[in-house]
Amino acid sequence: MIESDNSTRRRPVRWWPLWVIGILAVVALVFVWEFRDAYRQEKNIFSAIISMITLGLMLLWWTFFSRIKWKLRLGGILAVAVGPDWGLGRFTGTRFTATRRPLESSPGPGVA
Repeated sequence: MIESDNSTRRRPVRWWPLWVIGILAVVALVFVWEFRDAYRQEKNIFSAIISMITLGLMLLWWTFFSRIKWKLRLGGILAVAVGPDWGLGRFTGTRFTATRRPLESSPGPGVA
C-alpha cells in the first residue's frame, strides 16, 4: 500500500484577504464620492490616499499572507518597486502642457 506524503503538498493560496481589501476599498471610495460633502479636489485627495493604502495592504498580503512561492513573491515585489521607475523613465526629456500634449522640442532660450 502506497501512502501519499501530505507534508510536501503546498497549501492553497489565501485569496479571501485580497477580496476583503478590495471590497473595503470600493466601499471607502463610494463613501467618499457619494456621501461626503466636500470639494472635488478633497475627494480626489481622499481617493488617492485610499488607493495608496489599498496598494500597500495588497503588497503586504502578497508578501506575507498569500502562501505563494517565495520566488514569485520576490518577483512581484521587484515589479512593484521597479515598474513605476521604468514607466516614468520612458518619458525622460518630454515636457507636457496643462492639456498633457507634448511640447515641440526647442533648443532653449537664447539659442537661435
